[in-house]
Amino acid sequence: MSKIKMYAVISLDGYIAQVNGDIDFSEKYIKQYDYGFKDFLRTIDCVLFSHRHYTMIQCYNYRWKYENLPCYVISRHFFEAPPKRDIRIILDNRKSSRSYMNQVQEIISYGGGDIWLAGDHELIAEFSEQELIDEFTLIIIPVTLGHGFPLSMGNAKENYWELSSQQAYPNGVIRLKYQRNIK
Repeated sequence: MSKIKMYAVISLDGYIAQVNGDIDFSEKYIKQYDYGFKDFLRTIDCVLFSHRHYTMIQCYNYRWKYENLPCYVISRHFFEAPPKRDIRIILDNRKSSRSYMNQVQEIISYGGGDIWLAGDHELIAEFSEQELIDEFTLIIIPVTLGHGFPLSMGNAKENYWELSSQQAYPNGVIRLKYQRNIK
């Protein structure tokens, strides 16, 4: 069974984006080091994007780093994916008896490699509520935003995590990796 992993850049006070969705608070820092991202990408076999996160990558014109990975975009509406990219759309039709989570469970149980959940705060909250996230890698940027989109919001259950690795960088950024602590 595949594991679901998070790799997220957050502010010191726990936000993944500013109120307007901008992530420019982290850009100066992200350009300085890799923070283990290339190593992280080698551990996964596919990516689950929220539509918001996928659109942000397109808007910021980030280089597409997932050429060799199947990518699923969880979206409430259909859209055309760019040609030559292995992008599959999972429709989030809340009125359907077959929710997108059923499709996600099929991907998890397929038994391939691990899955990167590259989501917004709402998607992270939904996966947290269902205790589907097995690993968090947090890149903590030494900036406080005061408000914005938190890493997760919702009715997530209390979970315990075990620190499996940590690294401090000269620019003040810290990388923390946590594994789910099953009691």
